[in-house]
Amino acid sequence: MHSVSKTGCNVTPENSSLRPLSPLQLPLAKRFYQQAAYRCRFNRNSRVFALYLHHDIIAAVQLDHEGDYDFLRAMVVAPALRGRGYAHYLLQQLQPHLENCTCWCFPFQYLENLYRAAGFIATDTGRAPVALQQRLARYQRQGKALITMRRELRQ
Repeated sequence: MHSVSKTGCNVTPENSSLRPLSPLQLPLAKRFYQQAAYRCRFNRNSRVFALYLHHDIIAAVQLDHEGDYDFLRAMVVAPALRGRGYAHYLLQQLQPHLENCTCWCFPFQYLENLYRAAGFIATDTGRAPVALQQRLARYQRQGKALITMRRELRQ
């Protein structure tokens, strides 16, 4: 698989890898998020994946298992590398980890097409689990322009 973004940045399996981080590696993700000016917390159900380009983390995402669904959150690309196709590549590489149950996410409105390309569909918030509806309401009170999206379980 080979991905070339609109800006011509090449991302290949030879120079990059998506790796699940063990609990002992979470400080690496925490440092990455801090450098990207993103506040995050990990819970006991968090699976954190880091996209490495050569030997550096350039993007990260969390996949939390909550009951009978997953919640995709905290997808961040290093600020200097945004707009080059890394988020798209990360979501492509994450696909095998999204196959086991319905997955929900709250992307910014302007990222809807990115998530749609990964199989997510925009959904009425009222269809989301109650805990996620409450979380979204909290985010929106903070002024975040988010939408509700889900990716169904693949049969």
